[in-house]
Amino acid sequence: ANVSIIFVPAPFAADAMLEAVAADIPLVVCITEGIPVMDMVRVKRTLSGRKSILIGPNCPGVI
Repeated sequence: ANVSIIFVPAPFAADAMLEAVAADIPLVVCITEGIPVMDMVRVKRTLSGRKSILIGPNCPGVI
């Protein structure tokens, strides 16, 4: 896959993003809003040094 678009409730969004990054998907787009700050800190740390690019979260205008 080349892109992962994430449409899940906020409590599950971090795990969905981390799963996409672990699968080395080059582009991850997360539409979900209201993701807890510490979840995003965990995602951001995981993204460091990886090939995946994250757009979002809270970016429904992309669609």
